[in-house]
Amino acid sequence: KIGFSVSNNEAEYETVIKGLQLAMAGGARKVQVHSDSHLVVGQFQEEFGVKEDRKKYVDEMRKLKEFDSFELIQIPRGENGRTDLLSKIAQSLVDCKSRSVTLLYLEKSVVDAEVVEIEEVKDWRAPILKELKEGAIKAVRRFFEHAGILYKRSYAGSHLRCVTKEEGQYMLREVHEGCNNDHSKLGALVAKILRAGYFWPTMKEDAKAIVRKCLQCHKHGPLIHQPAEAMKTMSYLERIPNRLIPTSNLTSNNHNPKP
Repeated sequence: KIGFSVSNNEAEYETVIKGLQLAMAGGARKVQVHSDSHLVVGQFQEEFGVKEDRKKYVDEMRKLKEFDSFELIQIPRGENGRTDLLSKIAQSLVDCKSRSVTLLYLEKSVVDAEVVEIEEVKDWRAPILKELKEGAIKAVRRFFEHAGILYKRSYAGSHLRCVTKEEGQYMLREVHEGCNNDHSKLGALVAKILRAGYFWPTMKEDAKAIVRKCLQCHKHGPLIHQPAEAMKTMSYLERIPNRLIPTSNLTSNNHNPKP
């Protein structure tokens, strides 16, 4: 039973898709679907055009047809007595506790479920480590590997251990607003991380973003007296309203009044 508002054709799509999902979850390999909707079957078999609002249903059905055998058959409504009987049971026997037919209640559309895309986080160190193992020394001469850890050569002190972007952002937050509540500026913040012996390529951009979003840095920072917009230079006559100087008393160059 569908518990939300849909059209007849959309209801047909909802029931077919949910049935395919249950069949797949149950391990079915050979599936035959009967539908009395000529439009649904025709759109799935690409005999009819599909509007944009129905395309999501057709795409979802095609995703779920990965069985050993799948067949969608259109049958006349008069020959679809079993399905018609089940639909009447769902409408009339909702409160019947003695029924032997299990009803499936759809609270929301099967195609409107929230999809969360998980973006794969790429480790910037992986290609460098790969080149080091392959012997491409010239391409990564600024880096070296020791005990499976990537380091960046530094001639100002100890070598810098390379960390991921996420680890670096955590370090920046700890140094900037951690237990010491230091709230260092951009240059000092990056310098502290480097002196601690860590490096990642976007450390300056990440530090800039943290400082820019810091409320305390804006509250206690120096006041900015620069105007929001560029100032425009005005001449002497432009500052005097036209109604104060009759235009008939001015010469063509608007500087010397006539006697």
